Amino acid sequence: MKDYYQILGVPDTAGPEEIKQAYRNLAKRYHPDRNQGNTHSEETFKEITQAYQVLSDPELRRKFDLKRAYHSHRYENVRKGKSENATTEEKKRTSHAAYGKKQAKSREETRSERLTSYLFGGALVFFAALMITMLIVGPWNQEEDPHSNLDRIKPPDFSNRPAIYSADSPYDSIFGGSWILEGNHNSVIVVNTNQAEAVVCLQETNPPYRTIRNEYLEPGDSYRLNAIPQGTYYLKAYFGRDWDPELLLFNGKVKGGFRRSYGYYKSDKKENLFTITHENAGEHLRFTTYQAYLATLFKQPGKEISEEEFFR
Repeated sequence: MKDYYQILGVPDTAGPEEIKQAYRNLAKRYHPDRNQGNTHSEETFKEITQAYQVLSDPELRRKFDLKRAYHSHRYENVRKGKSENATTEEKKRTSHAAYGKKQAKSREETRSERLTSYLFGGALVFFAALMITMLIVGPWNQEEDPHSNLDRIKPPDFSNRPAIYSADSPYDSIFGGSWILEGNHNSVIVVNTNQAEAVVCLQETNPPYRTIRNEYLEPGDSYRLNAIPQGTYYLKAYFGRDWDPELLLFNGKVKGGFRRSYGYYKSDKKENLFTITHENAGEHLRFTTYQAYLATLFKQPGKEISEEEFFR
């Protein structure tokens, strides 16, 4: 089962505005208009649109929460076969014991009590079976038709978009493609400053010192780096304004950069490192999530590095 909260990168307690903002951030990055011919971006856009359709509709979200709770074993009594019959039988035994103590009741009264008890028990059994059926195979067709009701979602506004449009990372040709660990939910949420555009890199602190992610962020944008392999990492960033995809940097070795550069920075002090791991927690896996604000990480003196060190 798809977890729409995970797809949008929001907690299951998120309010409507937080859900809408998360969708807008992801839609701007993966919209087909910005990624012509990119099949991965197209599929991702469909997935985040589908998630937003469900979580932005109170009734669909309520049904999704019920189904999600069932699949995450929150209804342990139902999953293990403990039906409401146990409660009903206990009530029946209590009722019969009480009857044994009441010598003055007639045979007609006894029959009436038994009939009422049977009807009540049957109703509980029927209701429990109906609820289980609805949770498993109920009116849940959202996953089967990701294109339904797309017309009611307002498309992102790209009128003031910067010169970099693609969801692809800008420096894959320098650092290589993204290193990911499929099936895990380790993540670092990066929140950019409002003062500058940025290219943010997640780099290993240990050999072979790979830069496993490099992502472009607009001013004030946030982005979740998902599926991060276990290890210890730090962030480095290149800040500026007016992205020029044809600008040459690093003695012509790097293509693409800011016409107005604000410098290169890294945050590799011990207290700023990200230790990514996942471990067993009972029947589930516990994953790691960090949130990093670039304005806080890079405002300290002595953090600026050379162009050569950034692209190394």
